Order: sequence, then structure tokens, then C-alpha cells
Amino acid sequence: MRKVENVAAPRRSVVARIIWQDDNGKEVVRDTPVVNSVLKNMDAVAEPEYPTDKTAGADGLTEVSDTYRVPAKPDR
Repeated sequence: MRKVENVAAPRRSVVARIIWQDDNGKEVVRDTPVVNSVLKNMDAVAEPEYPTDKTAGADGLTEVSDTYRVPAKPDR
């Protein structure tokens, strides 16, 4: 949930982001197939996710949520 005040366009100005990291705060490697015909020996990292805004309630709170498949190795 989030509440924004004094912002003309909250959906464009306030963005939630999920970053998949290990215990040391480092990026984690994707565990799904990727196209690797160019960078054959490079591991693809899990990209950040951006949950979407749902409808705002009468109290001014907006739910920010989505469902994601968690990479195999993130710890936080």
C-alpha cells in the first residue's frame, strides 16, 4: 500500500521496484532460459520487477502489487 500527497501524476512519479539480491546485496542469476547467442559465457541477471498500481481506496491508499516467479537464489 502507498499513499502519495501533493503529486500531480502518482502513477508516473512514484514507482515501486523489486530487486532480487543475495545475502551480500549482489544481483542473482536468472534461472530461466535466455537467448545467449551473442554473449555465450555471460550469465543473465534477474531483472527488477515493477509492480503495478491498483485502484485507490477512499482512504487515499493505493495497493501496489503483482505476482512474480522468484529466481532460485535470491535471499532478499
